[in-house]
Amino acid sequence: MKKIDTSKLMEVKLRIYSYGTIERLSKCFEKHRTDFRNKNEFLVYVITNGLDILELQDENFKDYYQKMESISEKITHFENHLSVKEDMYIQDLKMINVQQIFIEKLLSRIYNLVLAHDNERTLQATYVEAGMYDRLPEGLQELKNEYLRAIGIEEDKNSD
Repeated sequence: MKKIDTSKLMEVKLRIYSYGTIERLSKCFEKHRTDFRNKNEFLVYVITNGLDILELQDENFKDYYQKMESISEKITHFENHLSVKEDMYIQDLKMINVQQIFIEKLLSRIYNLVLAHDNERTLQATYVEAGMYDRLPEGLQELKNEYLRAIGIEEDKNSD
């Protein structure tokens, strides 16, 4: 007969105070009675499988948590990247706006100079430099406001 090494055996007493849990264990044991030699073997099996499931959940939770941390870091990096890009785009839009205003004023001056030349009026450079010819002529201002309204932007009141 084979000797059992009793130094590795441990006896554990388990108290279960929940009547519902005891009922569930009893019903399950009755259902699987033929699979086990006795109730002790069944309970050891239930506890072992329960531990396996808990350990698997712990591992899954660790994997899930690590994946979530990784995703969170990627989102933070992406948000930072977007923020930098947004700042760059805002600066670009401001620059484009300044250039557009400058071009409009320059074209207004040129347009008014051409009109003055056709009317054979003499213009003084100081008046041009002072901005007296920066304003869009009324017809062009109306056309500009019409285009602005067409794209849903309020009329340009700065030129009046």
